[in-house]
Amino acid sequence: MKVLLSSILLILFAIQDDFTFVNENQKVVLKIDNGVRTLTWGKKSILNLKIENIDLQKMTMSAPGIRFIKSKNPTEEVKLEVTPDREVTEKDTLNLHVGFRNKNNEYIHHRFSIVITK
Repeated sequence: MKVLLSSILLILFAIQDDFTFVNENQKVVLKIDNGVRTLTWGKKSILNLKIENIDLQKMTMSAPGIRFIKSKNPTEEVKLEVTPDREVTEKDTLNLHVGFRNKNNEYIHHRFSIVITK
């Protein structure tokens, strides 16, 4: 019974966590301001991307208004700063595009959709 319950919780957590992208042994985890799940219009936020088995020099990131900031561990994380602006972002969602090469040198792309609130 414990195994079944643990398996169900693990599956539910994996389905609900849209801030984690896994491709084989490569992984990108997005964390906003130490754990919040949304951005706020006009408020500066820090986006922290934890990276596993990805060459940061060959990684691309784009979104309206993002700015790179210095990271304590630049081989395993990327820190971005963003202040959502209605003049730049059309909808109530910021799309952060992340791309990198896999072990076969194929380009992998993922879009993190982050809701912006009032």
